[in-house]
Amino acid sequence: MTRILDLPPEILNNIFDYLISTADPKKPQSWDRHEVRQPLNRLALVSRAFRDHVEAYCAHQIAQLAARTKTSLPLHHCRKPRTYRKHYLRRVIYHCEFCQVKTSCRAMVFNDIVCCRSCDRKIWPEKMTKTAARTTYDLHDHQLAKIQSGRYQVYGMISTMYLTSDVKKLAESIHGNLEEWKKKKKEKLKRQREIREEEERANYEGDFGVDSYAFGGPDDIDYNDYNHETLADW
Repeated sequence: MTRILDLPPEILNNIFDYLISTADPKKPQSWDRHEVRQPLNRLALVSRAFRDHVEAYCAHQIAQLAARTKTSLPLHHCRKPRTYRKHYLRRVIYHCEFCQVKTSCRAMVFNDIVCCRSCDRKIWPEKMTKTAARTTYDLHDHQLAKIQSGRYQVYGMISTMYLTSDVKKLAESIHGNLEEWKKKKKEKLKRQREIREEEERANYEGDFGVDSYAFGGPDDIDYNDYNHETLADW
């Protein structure tokens, strides 16, 4: 029978991801200290083998965050218990990865990175909502699922955010050159508008049996043809 410790490290890391329930990127709520800390610590107490796997997982998470945020996070290469867990659960989770300010906020697009709002606007200034991505570039949900996204709570609603650069790259891979695609889209909308206006005009003429434009406008009326009495009757 295969033991859980015999699984590949990639599968074990995927299992460990579920232990940190409040670190789920799909949950925009703030993390709770006890919920984040206890699962990994309890698993590390099962055996030395589990402890080593948990430490390796935390070290891997720290290295990933350091590579993505381009920061230098201290990694102590030793076998002391909770070395990586202590750093990952206390320092990384509760401090902004860029300015080191204590915060409970996370990056809008990268929900697993703890980031204050000021650094979020500075490092990732251009973001786009899912609604804007769908309407601006004619993208569907299954296409947007291919790029990095994050969710955050605003006015009691959950909004999905993307990096504008990622959305543009995805749109180029689907539509080709965006400038030409926008030009063709504009021409298509213009033709559709003209066709719709022609149909509305044809329906109007069909209902009344005459050309409504044959009467002209108010400027075509010659008021000299009417005497003062007629005008007074008006």
